[in-house]
Amino acid sequence: LGKPAAAEAALGRALASRPSDAWARAWRAEALLALGRLDEARVEAEKAVRLDPAYPRGWAVRGILARRRGDARAAARCFARAVVAGTSASWLHAWHGEALLAAGDPRRALSALGRALELDGEFVDAWAWRGEALRRLGRTLEARGAYDEALARAPGHRLARLGRGLAAIGGNDFRSSAMDLAAAGEGLR
Repeated sequence: LGKPAAAEAALGRALASRPSDAWARAWRAEALLALGRLDEARVEAEKAVRLDPAYPRGWAVRGILARRRGDARAAARCFARAVVAGTSASWLHAWHGEALLAAGDPRRALSALGRALELDGEFVDAWAWRGEALRRLGRTLEARGAYDEALARAPGHRLARLGRGLAAIGGNDFRSSAMDLAAAGEGLR
């Protein structure tokens, strides 16, 4: 959706003649989301999942909207519905994992993030979120390894740098922790 306004208008016209098209509703919801028209996006996403509960994009948009509202549990449920549909989209599995992590369920997040990385081992955020799930589970050495994977792909990734610094504290490596936390702080300036 490089041009969300044009996409939204075209999909709106298509829906005028085919209002029961779940695909068009889900894509229109995504265009509305990109335009910041969140209430309209929610309505379209809800219509899309009512029309075709197996179509993952409607559930994904609902998940994104739930995260924006700060409702991580609802987001995790929506992303779970999106990935149950058998999708091989790594980003859906990764966002499912991130929502589970935000909802306080690092064990299930680890599973979702593992699937995302099976599908795309270069997904930097999935590596960083995997590190965070492992750190929250007290598996600091493995967490540092996951953060290292993220940083190998994106040296300036703030979450990975911050997480690796926190994991280093858990491993009593205060020198490394200080360097990583300072680097993460520099990224915020």
